[in-house]
Amino acid sequence: MTFEEARAIIEFEASEGIAYTSRHGVYPIRARVEEILEALRTIHRALKGQTVIDRKLAASLFVISDQVQGNMGGALERGIPISEEFSTLGFFEIDNLILAIFEDWDEVK
Repeated sequence: MTFEEARAIIEFEASEGIAYTSRHGVYPIRARVEEILEALRTIHRALKGQTVIDRKLAASLFVISDQVQGNMGGALERGIPISEEFSTLGFFEIDNLILAIFEDWDEVK
């Protein structure tokens, strides 16, 4: 996956994908989570060592992390079920990779 392909996936997920659908209690299946993770790993590798990242990309990353977490919390408060696989693994992996990008961690799995 190229950086631009990865960026397109993340920008989509921040606007029409997971950040939007999670407001309605709809979370991606594992195959889509894997695509998001691959995109995040590609971005992480491409930005490794850089001190500045593009504002739109940073905003998209933030929106995914913030909105999905907030939407999950709201769903749980209202008794809306979230698949255990996504709530315990999928979101943790996505959020961990976003943090790795922002904090310029060494390669993560």
